[in-house]
Amino acid sequence: MISKLPLGISFFDAEFGGVYPNRVLLVTGRAGAGKTVLGLHFLDQGLRQYERVLMLSARPAQDLVITAESLGMSFAPAIESGALTLLEYNEFVPGRDHEANINLPPDGFIQLKDI
Repeated sequence: MISKLPLGISFFDAEFGGVYPNRVLLVTGRAGAGKTVLGLHFLDQGLRQYERVLMLSARPAQDLVITAESLGMSFAPAIESGALTLLEYNEFVPGRDHEANINLPPDGFIQLKDI
């Protein structure tokens, strides 16, 4: 049996047992559906398990920190220690709410590889 890790969302973890480790997790949905909040809970769960975590977002990194803090998650110490990396690509995605297919620029993948 393959063990799972908690996602950090209690109802999801109770129903599905968490997520598979070392796998990509893709979350999709409309604007305002809660994708970012789910992602922040996932990061918080990883930090609680002493994992190094990364979030790639079209939202400004500071906005993510503010949202996390409003949800009771303190990300500033994790950013300072290097346990949490927030990569923002909002300047690369003009009109992101209106485009169906969006790809990251090649340098974004180089930055991810370096991390």
